Parts: sequence; C-alpha cells; structure tokens
Amino acid sequence: MGLVETIRRFTDVGLHPSPGVTLFEDEAGFGALLRIAARALQGSTISRCLVGGIHSPLDPLSIAALQHAGVLHTPENAAGAMPGEAAAFLLVERAGASTEGLTLNGLAQTTDLPFIPGEAERPAGVALSTCLAATQAASASSTDLLFTSLNGTAHRAFDWGCAQVRLSADGPFEPETIHPALSFGDIGAATGPMAVCLADHAHQRGRLPASTAVVLASDTGQRASFGIAT
Repeated sequence: MGLVETIRRFTDVGLHPSPGVTLFEDEAGFGALLRIAARALQGSTISRCLVGGIHSPLDPLSIAALQHAGVLHTPENAAGAMPGEAAAFLLVERAGASTEGLTLNGLAQTTDLPFIPGEAERPAGVALSTCLAATQAASASSTDLLFTSLNGTAHRAFDWGCAQVRLSADGPFEPETIHPALSFGDIGAATGPMAVCLADHAHQRGRLPASTAVVLASDTGQRASFGIAT
C-alpha cells in the first residue's frame, strides 16, 4: 500500500488497488507477473494493473552469500556479478485502452536446469532459445534490439552463447543487445520492467527499433521473453 501512495503522490495516475500478487523470484518472475496481469485484465472488474519488480541485495548478509556462492564480482573473480539496486513498475492496460505507451506481446515462458554452483551440468541455451523463438514468431519478424538479463557471471554468458548458436541455425541472429546490468549492476527482479522503461525512453526519442524484445533468465531455471511494439 505504501508503494501505491507514493505513486499517487508523484504522478497523476489514478489507482484504486485491489488485492495483488507478490512473487519472490528473480528476473524471469516478471514474465509470470505479466501473465497474471493479462489474465486479470480479461475479466470485467480490473481495467489496469501495476506490474514491476524490486531488487536490493546490498545488505551485508546478501553480499556474503553471493561471495560464498562464487558469483560476486571481486578483484579475484572477474566473471562475477556487481550487485545493483533498482525498482521499476509499469502500468499495464487492456489492448486498445490507451493511445500512449508501448505494447507488450509474444510472452513466452519455460524452464531449464537451475544453476547450482559447483555442479558440472548447467543450462546450455535450450530454454532461452525456445522462449525467444516463440516471441519472434509472435511478431513475425526477427529481433533488431534485445534487452537481456546477463549480469557478468560465466554461467549466464555460457547459456546465452549457446542460445545464440541455436537461434542462428535458421539464419543470422545478430540483434543489437542492451544489458541493463552494465549501467545499474545486477538488478535481478527489476531487470524486466527496467528494460521496458529503457525501451520507452528510446521510443520517446524516436530511437526504438520496430522489432524489440526482452529475454530474462533466472538462476532457478525459469526463462521468459516478450516483444515490445510501438
């Protein structure tokens, strides 16, 4: 409720909140929230939903846990994640409800192997490529700009590299890529909504390509992707 009051204070968005849904997940959890919002909007009682994510692993216990798992960026571990902090939220409405904003389409979700430090078996791009292929099929065009959830860790880079090889099997797959973690650090659950916010800023400046997508990977094995259209 505090979040709703803050939004009311700083924006002109009218909100009358009903009971919401909270997921304690990483990047790909945003895909699950979008699907939940889409189902809610199909009914007659809800006309718009506030969907987003918050990530803040900067407390000492979280930093110590990341370092113990070997995924924290340090002078001794260059292939690690730099912790970030962010919160981003979107106002999602039924299709055609507004002439402003962006359209999200082609939502795809699936699962892969979870990443477990020390385990030899790791994700190899199967789920990532499956999701993104489904998103591209929904837009009937190849992706020109792609927002990712790469955060500097070796296992995510390996997963994405394998996905690129799979996606290139039927032709060149070389979209321009933007990694929010480069600017904000590893922002976990906020990555998806932050990518949409960045896309909206690009759209306002007339620099958003016609075929844009977001692909999200969680260490738990969840994968999600969706397209962004103007």
